[in-house]
Amino acid sequence: MGVGTALQTVMPRGKAGDTRRHHGSILIVDDDELIRDLLLEIFRPEGVSVRAAASGREALAMVKQSVPALLIVDVSLP
Repeated sequence: MGVGTALQTVMPRGKAGDTRRHHGSILIVDDDELIRDLLLEIFRPEGVSVRAAASGREALAMVKQSVPALLIVDVSLP
């Protein structure tokens, strides 16, 4: 505890002029609104469909509606 979070994302880019976007969706699950907002800001410009949940219960309901290709989950959720 007391140590900050380090985050690095790498999204592959196509060649110049390539208009294809990434397929699938991402579900971010974190009880910290600032982290959720940060991750949304990172992934949305990449053309990825992104959803966010503030709790595990909320995330489960979202997964039942549509299964994401990637889950990003806060490992210390209460």
